[in-house]
Amino acid sequence: MKRAVKYAIIGCLLGMPLSYFFQSEMVQNLAGGITGYMMNFLSIANEMDRYMGNGLSIVWNGILGIMLSGIAGGIGGYYLEKNKLDKKNI
Repeated sequence: MKRAVKYAIIGCLLGMPLSYFFQSEMVQNLAGGITGYMMNFLSIANEMDRYMGNGLSIVWNGILGIMLSGIAGGIGGYYLEKNKLDKKNI
């Protein structure tokens, strides 16, 4: 189970930069790329809230990216660990 937890944590850490791809085209243009998105996340959310009134949607998309990547990492780690245990029993 250790491998599943480790992969889930790694997935969560990678989820925030990957959440850039869940954002709208307007947010991606404001960010100017993944690094700009990561460095200016709060200011981009503020600008979207001020002009469009939906700054919280950026935060939810970020959380969605983190959750999906964490779940995918956990599932991958679980199956890797399960296959490792099965090979030892053979």
